[in-house]
Amino acid sequence: MFQILFLFLFISSISSIEQPTATPIPYRIGYITKDNPNNAQTIDGWLGRPLDVLGTTITLSSYWIPTFPSNVYVSAAVPMLTIQGWDPYNLFDMEKAATGAYDTYYRGMATTLSKGPAKVLSVRFGWEMNGNWYPWSAGGPGGVHNNHSNYIDTFRRMTTIFRSVIPGVKIEFCTNYAYNPTISNASGTPLDYWPGNEYVDIISMDFYQSNNGGEWSNTQSQGTYNLDWLVNYAKQHNAKVGLSEWGAAHDDGSFVADAAKWMNSLGDLFVYHMYSQYEPADQVVNPGENPNEQAAWISAWRNTYYSGP
Repeated sequence: MFQILFLFLFISSISSIEQPTATPIPYRIGYITKDNPNNAQTIDGWLGRPLDVLGTTITLSSYWIPTFPSNVYVSAAVPMLTIQGWDPYNLFDMEKAATGAYDTYYRGMATTLSKGPAKVLSVRFGWEMNGNWYPWSAGGPGGVHNNHSNYIDTFRRMTTIFRSVIPGVKIEFCTNYAYNPTISNASGTPLDYWPGNEYVDIISMDFYQSNNGGEWSNTQSQGTYNLDWLVNYAKQHNAKVGLSEWGAAHDDGSFVADAAKWMNSLGDLFVYHMYSQYEPADQVVNPGENPNEQAAWISAWRNTYYSGP
């Protein structure tokens, strides 16, 4: 009897050693899957824990990835106008958008998202508005009457529609990292587009390591609209913080490690991050691909789980 009891205690002690305690974190980790949601399962394998949120982009005519698994959340970039080559509709007029002419399309996108298998975490309308490459930016290519006032009115209309169709969805005001003031000034600054506290739940930012000189400190503290600005602006407007697109380059594990430290430093203010597979970011999908960055992912997030509501 004593030998059996000893063997049971010995096996129990080994089991407890082999199963490290997972660490709770208050934010979700994610990846922009583009057109292949199986990428997420591949990352789950080498990371050793499932991703919490997957990213996609929908268009005015369709939902790009209708087969997200039901056990994750989805965050979607949602256009205000037609981006040429993305869909067959020719909806280029921000004044019409601002006065309700495109509401049917916005409601259609919201309805399609609401019927997908994945739960919707957030939507980011007219993202990177302070750049000069999308039609909803003031003076941006492919748009007409695309000024700050019409952007704000359209953002407010879309917020009302999406909240009515998808209760609990988080609305993002998504800016672009701006190191070069000429980019910021081309279409205005994020401040020119601000729709008001009641229309925003998360203020997020898109950036890539190759865009800002390579060091994490550049992204955090250098440039006109950087991560320090993002955090302070979110606090001023009672909003949370998100990283809606980001990516490392040159297999730089230190950039990923520094990013994780920054996320952890924000506590409950930080909602989620979504690593991007778009250039100029490195790919981290397959095992052994950019191993230093993968090692930094594993070190930061393997034995973690989302502990928020």
